[in-house]
Amino acid sequence: MSEAPPPKKMKQTDIRTLLGHPHAEGEIHVFQFRIGYKKHKVACTTSQTVLDALNENDAFKSHLNKHINKEMIIQRAKGKVPGAAVKTDFPCCLLENDEILDINFISNEGNISANQKVGEPSVKPSPLSKYKAFYIRTRGKIRIRVMKNNELALKVDYVCVYALKGETLKSALQRDGRFSDEIFSSPCELMDIFKDASYELSLPVDSLSEHQFNLYVQWQKQTTFIPQSSAVNKYEKANLYFQWQKQTSFSSQSSAEEDEEAPADPSTGERHINEKQKKKRKEMRKGTGSLTKRRMIDITWNLKNSSILPFTEKILRAQFKHLFEKLKEPNNSELKKLFEVEYGKSMKNFCEVSTMKELTKFSDSVCVIVSNISAKGTGFLLFDKFVLTNAHVVKDLRSQEGKLLGNLQAVFNYEHLKSKVECLPFKEDLAAYCFEKDNENGLLDYALLELNIDEDIKYPELLSYYKQTPPPRSGGIYIVGHPNCETKKMENCFIIETENRLQAINNHVSENPICPYVPSRCWPYLHENQITYDSCFFHGSSGSPVFDEQCSLIGVHTGGFHYEDNSGESRSVIEFCYSMQSIRKNILETARPDVKKVLQEFERKKANIRVKQEPQEEDVSMESDESN
Repeated sequence: MSEAPPPKKMKQTDIRTLLGHPHAEGEIHVFQFRIGYKKHKVACTTSQTVLDALNENDAFKSHLNKHINKEMIIQRAKGKVPGAAVKTDFPCCLLENDEILDINFISNEGNISANQKVGEPSVKPSPLSKYKAFYIRTRGKIRIRVMKNNELALKVDYVCVYALKGETLKSALQRDGRFSDEIFSSPCELMDIFKDASYELSLPVDSLSEHQFNLYVQWQKQTTFIPQSSAVNKYEKANLYFQWQKQTSFSSQSSAEEDEEAPADPSTGERHINEKQKKKRKEMRKGTGSLTKRRMIDITWNLKNSSILPFTEKILRAQFKHLFEKLKEPNNSELKKLFEVEYGKSMKNFCEVSTMKELTKFSDSVCVIVSNISAKGTGFLLFDKFVLTNAHVVKDLRSQEGKLLGNLQAVFNYEHLKSKVECLPFKEDLAAYCFEKDNENGLLDYALLELNIDEDIKYPELLSYYKQTPPPRSGGIYIVGHPNCETKKMENCFIIETENRLQAINNHVSENPICPYVPSRCWPYLHENQITYDSCFFHGSSGSPVFDEQCSLIGVHTGGFHYEDNSGESRSVIEFCYSMQSIRKNILETARPDVKKVLQEFERKKANIRVKQEPQEEDVSMESDESN
């Protein structure tokens, strides 16, 4: 284990980083770049750009020649958001000493601006004191594309943007060149991820250094339109079209009749309203009378003569006629049976109050996994001081020696924006970790992290609510987590049985033409140690605990087959979790000896408590029988 630097020096480095000036102006320092698995060191001055320094390295230039006309992704290993992508003209003075830059190449898709092409720096560095840097998520809360290059948005979660002091946010984003032009033609704002605050693009960047943002569009007044998607059936189109005709007919006719009123008196300029016009206005206010009837006739005529829906009125009249006749029958057993069946199905969505109270108590153990103020995913307290999450949540923060990087923390009690959260640090050493194929259990994806605290933890240990039985094959489940790494949420959904998985996948693919998956790319990758369901818990919810209808811990929510529809909304073909049965077994086989000892002691105590409670339950039941 490497020796920690002196406290004073560490404090000085942290202050410089927070101020955005890690180095003095003109200072010579070193950073590293990595292409593939090999690292190379580069010496530079703080007045250079990253690309200037890289172009002086022969190894970089040899790789550069193999990727002509491609976009280069440069990801930082340090900073406020490790993994954030910077531009080729990013100033070296904003890098930390000996920082590693990971370099990859992607296709430019014809969208990349000239100053983003490989080998072409765009801006000459300015004095160090004038630089500011901030971070923007590549997939914002908007229905328009954030990045010009879709591949960049898929590979990178954040981009790091630098700006000059006094420059506006909009100017910095436009000069950066990686953002979609749609952002600047829409009423976009930046929402601070960790503060309840939004910022217009016209604001200066001076006070926003090192902040992290989501892009979103202000809500605008919506207009009615006729959907063109095949998913909307002809009856829904008829209803929307009728509303549109009603709005346009009433508004146009109203304005026309206003103009048909008596002309103004040339001498006084006043309009004289006769008794007939007063009657018309009275009818318009009431919404009844011959005028309203005439308007409805006009609307019907428009609907009947529409080229969009030629047979709609005929279909609706025919179907409504039979429906009314059925509803008027006093003793219609078929109709009664229909409503009874539908009511029975809706009962499945009900949840007992006692179940909700129990799950609310368990939710206190759920936390957000955070690294350098960047949220990574969800986790929960499993036992003692050990938190369970998915391996892919911390995979990028795991060193070759198996230690955790990036000042990883667990944030508890994040339930609303003004919550008083509790941040607890993790130890560097992983307690247990598995992110590979296992011949016996299939795929596994979990990481067991140990909290670096001395005092006892006050949250429920969810392993106490795990029963060493096979996971359920059907029924309802509950997921508690932080989707999008936002405030804590809970979802109730239903298990998709193993034998019904292929049918569920086929149904989703056939009902969603935009879906890029085919069943052969989904179904073979699902294994026996996984529980499948249809959930809306997507990015950021990985590592959430999954409970069955009896509030027993049964698994860890892991992922699904994700894609985005035409509006940019997240969708998934099917989601899954790994069963606690397979995870617990692997922990006992592969965890550190000290962790195994703590786990076994915990389970022994839990078993003793259960044994003591069982006779008491029997005594209570016997007493109740005697009283009866």
